[in-house]
Amino acid sequence: MIARITTFKFKKDKRAAAIKTMEKLKPQIMGLPGMAHFINAIDEEGHGYVVSLVKDRKTSEQSREKVSELWSQFAEYLEGKPEPRTYDVVADWQTAAAHA
Repeated sequence: MIARITTFKFKKDKRAAAIKTMEKLKPQIMGLPGMAHFINAIDEEGHGYVVSLVKDRKTSEQSREKVSELWSQFAEYLEGKPEPRTYDVVADWQTAAAHA
């Protein structure tokens, strides 16, 4: 399993609109090849992280263009370019409450 972790910064007054856009794009995001899990966390100032767990590195690389196309939908909301990095997942633990 691979984790794609992307840092980004939304413009202060664009956070709500960006979240609405993300919600509209959910089918495309979750439909990316190999997508297993998606988390988007944003603080009050618009700094955020997207953490997506993907089946393997090859699948992650193959979907790079599609991921870029999705990020392009957020261009008007972003301050600067998102910064993606890829990591090997060495633990993916959840409590029983997470599944309830």
